[in-house]
Amino acid sequence: MKNSSILTTLVFLTSFVHAENAMLVLDASGSMWGTLENQSKIQIARETVAEVLKTWPQTNALGLVAYGHRRKGDCADIETLLPVAPVNTATFQASVDALNPKGMTPISAAVQHAALALKSSEQKATVILVSDGEETCNLDPCQIARQLEADGIDFTAHVIGFDVPKDGVADRQLACLAKETGGRYVNAKNASELTSALGQIAQVKPEAAPIATLSAPASAPRGTLISVAWTGPNAALDSIEIAELNGGQRLHYAYVKDGNPVPLSVPGKPGQYELRYRHLDEKTIATRPITVSDAAASLDAPASAPIDTQIEVRWAGPDAEQDTILLAKVGDDGYETYSYVRGNNPVTLTTPSTPGRYELRYKLRDTEVIAVRAIEVTSK
Repeated sequence: MKNSSILTTLVFLTSFVHAENAMLVLDASGSMWGTLENQSKIQIARETVAEVLKTWPQTNALGLVAYGHRRKGDCADIETLLPVAPVNTATFQASVDALNPKGMTPISAAVQHAALALKSSEQKATVILVSDGEETCNLDPCQIARQLEADGIDFTAHVIGFDVPKDGVADRQLACLAKETGGRYVNAKNASELTSALGQIAQVKPEAAPIATLSAPASAPRGTLISVAWTGPNAALDSIEIAELNGGQRLHYAYVKDGNPVPLSVPGKPGQYELRYRHLDEKTIATRPITVSDAAASLDAPASAPIDTQIEVRWAGPDAEQDTILLAKVGDDGYETYSYVRGNNPVTLTTPSTPGRYELRYKLRDTEVIAVRAIEVTSK
């Protein structure tokens, strides 16, 4: 076989694959009929796989995904040709040899397809992607990688740019895909660039995955402030957050540099949430469920008071930031006067200048009234 930089790169990269499960994703789009080193790129890929299979560890399972091999112009042309399993060399090679490039380059969807296929194993998995071009199906490989990581799919993508112009769109896309998943990227075009790239990769040692733990109440009333104790990398951008379940939206957060434990506001809506340790604002490395319960509040004040008079209102409630005691006319969504509760118990309010039926309201985070007490404002 000719001295192919693609072959050397792929063989070298597989030496970094420590996962027991891996998925090889091959580009079989129409551009793979292009030539490199006087061979079609699809033929180089076939020979490359043959060499890789010779040294593939028997203890490591390997699957095969291809894209662009069945239909032209179809971004859904992605197929798992072989599920992750102990390698049968003859069967694997036959599947690669049968690929007939003709279609689009749905890089993002193919990686997503492979990662989700690996997820069922519940073990850390590796995707090895070989692509000779940029995404052509209106998705962003960077964003897909970030989303998969945010969804807690534990995988690493090692990526080879197959005859890809340096600093072009494809080069940037493929490099970002590898970076976002903690993998390695090699732009393989000629021998000198390959030597340089391999030298850089050889100096990078796999890092141990960061570990974190969270300790907090199992439940808390809505709108309250809780303390979350943590252990973890303690990097500058690390944070503790409370968010919707299953990788949902972050609602409140505090940086770990703010202390241990850190104070964290609980959402105002009752329900099931999760606490997360977010490492470098990129990856969640620990989670803990928390139930947000309904919050009780009460108000103690005179049943009546003259106009333009100061009254004291004692209260019990969540004491969240921006919680207020309002004095409002019955039936009016607005208010006559108010006071923040934080640091004030009792709060002091001045009655309106107009006699009538009013009410005191405890308003949670300036969003929802959770306690009401009637008060009659009389003439002097």
